[in-house]
Amino acid sequence: MNYPLSIERASLLTTSPLVEHIDQVEQARCDATVNGAHHVLADLLADDLLFIHSSGYVHGKADYLAFLAEKIRTLEIARPSPPAYKPAGTSVLVCGPIDQTLVRRTDGSRVEVRSYTTQVWTRSGDGWRLIHHHSTRRAD
Repeated sequence: MNYPLSIERASLLTTSPLVEHIDQVEQARCDATVNGAHHVLADLLADDLLFIHSSGYVHGKADYLAFLAEKIRTLEIARPSPPAYKPAGTSVLVCGPIDQTLVRRTDGSRVEVRSYTTQVWTRSGDGWRLIHHHSTRRAD
């Protein structure tokens, strides 16, 4: 399946030390989410995070962490294909498909989410922080 981007392909990175580093930080975010390590996750999120879910929920950092702790348990996060990267000053735009398996804490029901995400990672002091995440369900 082809997921067109509105960003010119010529300006996108596919491999570089920056891409490898952002991949590692994103993997750490996914691992912390799946493992329920919210203290680790909190360190990877910018204080002014804007997290928009494919369901329409919108959270800041504190509300997002509370949502994970109280409403949803994440069983798995996977990228079916590598995302695209575009440096933008002290930030990196990351766009690509992502699949998640979730469990609602309220009733134990499973939710399979197949979406396309746009993330903005920004350099902040001693590392990279996720400042923006927007997810849209993929059409299949």
